[in-house]
Amino acid sequence: MAALVITLLGAKYRVQAPLLLGGAVLALVTLHELAPYVVQVAGALPRWLPPALAGMLLLAVGATYEQRLRDARRLKDVLGRMR
Repeated sequence: MAALVITLLGAKYRVQAPLLLGGAVLALVTLHELAPYVVQVAGALPRWLPPALAGMLLLAVGATYEQRLRDARRLKDVLGRMR
C-alpha cells in the first residue's frame, strides 16, 4: 500500500525518484504475489501453448517496435523534466 501511495505522490508532485522507486517496488510486489497463481495456470496448459504465445508476443513486439520506440523517447523526456 505504501508503494502505491509513494508512486501516486511522485506522479502528482512530478518528482522523479518517488515515482520510479514506488512503481518498481509496486511491480515487484505484484509479481511476487501473483507468482504461485501463474505457475499453477502454466502447469495446466498444454505443452505447446507457452512457446506459441511467446512467438505471438515476439511478433506483436516486432510489429509495434517503432511506435514503442517513440513512446520510450517521450517517456524519457517527461521523466527528464521532473525534479
